[in-house]
Amino acid sequence: MQAKIGKHFLTRLPYEEEENDMTDQKTPPLYLGAHLSVAKGMKKMVEQAVSIKANTCQFFTRNPRGGPSKKVDLEDRDQAKALMKAHYFGPLVAHAPYIVNPASPDEKVRQNTVKILIEDLAKISELGVPYLVVHPGSHKGEGAHLGIERSAAVIAEVLDQTDSGVILWETMSGMGSEIGGTMEELEELLTKLSGHKRIGFCLDTCHMFTGGYPVHESFQEIIKEFGKRLGKDRLLAVHLNDCLQPFASQKDRHANLGEGLIGWRALEDILKELRPLGLPINLETPGGVDNYAEEIKEIRGRLKIPYENEQDREGSL
Repeated sequence: MQAKIGKHFLTRLPYEEEENDMTDQKTPPLYLGAHLSVAKGMKKMVEQAVSIKANTCQFFTRNPRGGPSKKVDLEDRDQAKALMKAHYFGPLVAHAPYIVNPASPDEKVRQNTVKILIEDLAKISELGVPYLVVHPGSHKGEGAHLGIERSAAVIAEVLDQTDSGVILWETMSGMGSEIGGTMEELEELLTKLSGHKRIGFCLDTCHMFTGGYPVHESFQEIIKEFGKRLGKDRLLAVHLNDCLQPFASQKDRHANLGEGLIGWRALEDILKELRPLGLPINLETPGGVDNYAEEIKEIRGRLKIPYENEQDREGSL
């Protein structure tokens, strides 16, 4: 039987104080944001999130193509936390750089992946960010079975050498030699780690669609299967994207919401299904910050869920 992951990551955030706790609400807030740049610091990133009416966001832990990680600026972090508290943010999500490949047969790549993930888990812990999204990796032509073996072994080593932070394997499209394109492969990865409590998943709607899961028709059934295979309590983050590529094409190309083959009707159904889970939902759509602002506004309008900050709440008391 799979071990259950601790729900404290969702019910008490590192920057929340007791009087700001909202866990007694029957329906959790809609934590909606986008992938933003942290290059100018955490506070600037959170300010940008607030400017587009987001209450979560995702960021790369370092340059996505590699390179050293910047040291945490504690003053900047604390200022960001204060701003997040004032705007009722949900959990932030970090994303590992693309250079990591836990499934690689190359020993140098494997060692570098272990090093980066250990460093990045330490960094997000210092930042007060609970989740690190990681691609399961590419087997480079040696077959999915060997890729899964290697990926699980790398993550086991990383978890053994760290004591905080949850790794979220991202659902992939199955393009080329990447693993993680099916729930069966993700289940095998989880099983090889004996259902470790610091493993969760990040569901990408575009990847699921091109991976052959009909999110445009029956998302409720997909979530049921996800729960049976992987554990619904391990679904801890979402990438909300439309898709330019055909269903089951195993090609990864994101589209703006409502402009792809998933479409607004299905995206609304997906959001309604996910809403009770209280997950951080982040956009990775083309067009940058201005587009994110429009899409967040459209989502909140369609679901009739207004954006709320500390001033709004005080004014309603």
